Amino acid sequence: MTTVATVASGLSKRYSRRQPWVLDHLDLRFEPGTLTVVVGANGCGKSTLLRVLAGVSRPTEGLITQRPRQVGYVPERLPARLQMTGREYLAHMGRLRSLDISYAARRSEDLAARLSLNPSLDVRVRSLSKGNSQKVALAQAFLAPVGLLLLDEPWSGLDPSASEGLREEMSSARNEGTAVVATSHRADAIPGSDRYLLLSGGHLRELVPPDAPGTRTQVVVELVAPHHFSRGDGPPSWVPHAEAVPAEGVWRVSVPSGPTVDQLLAHALSAGWSVHRVDPGTLGAAFTPEVPPADEAPERPWASS
Repeated sequence: MTTVATVASGLSKRYSRRQPWVLDHLDLRFEPGTLTVVVGANGCGKSTLLRVLAGVSRPTEGLITQRPRQVGYVPERLPARLQMTGREYLAHMGRLRSLDISYAARRSEDLAARLSLNPSLDVRVRSLSKGNSQKVALAQAFLAPVGLLLLDEPWSGLDPSASEGLREEMSSARNEGTAVVATSHRADAIPGSDRYLLLSGGHLRELVPPDAPGTRTQVVVELVAPHHFSRGDGPPSWVPHAEAVPAEGVWRVSVPSGPTVDQLLAHALSAGWSVHRVDPGTLGAAFTPEVPPADEAPERPWASS
């Protein structure tokens, strides 16, 4: 497989001049055999980044150089209007990649078994559950060796056996020199990665790996103040002031997992506050507010013909 890194320079994307940049002059390098995880909230641009890297969406500005000839791409979901069965779809994708027909058929069966596809490859993709549709999407990406593999929320909706099969396929691809890029809402959802990047406001910043020494899970707690509380006074004494971010009537607080979370919730409830949400999803980084979903727009579906 390829021994050349895929490089993005000044990569930028927005859907109209009146909208903010979804991707704002990003410089990226994906080395062969590595796994990069892009973390971010809904609508922050993770899917847009993968579509641009895959070549199914053009960047507004910037260049991607040394993109491999063979790229595997798993969108967040397959087109709803897809009329093919799983077997027909994988055969179609095999033809697009110039695979031998018998090899593509055998490989399709192997992947369906490894990913625990249920009920079978002979069911129309549009009739499958979200999880099984995801398995077909994953199977087409792993049909043949590729230089760059782009996976949008690859573990979304997968059962344990399919998750294990996916891990094995990803490991095999990396051993063959494939650069893998995956998106996730949580940094701890894809362990063993070489690099974790947080996408927010169009920019990327490095996250501390979840398995790095001393790394602690940051739990995000959203609290709603009682009516008599004045936001102008700042957070109460039991809220870590440096990490509290008021937004739309909600105080978002990032605290280390463990007893600290229990203490915070106990103080909040006893003081008449309401708990709006608890999200254990941030590792090694401070909480980052969500970007409005309008920043990201749908793109041309992947191989929907």
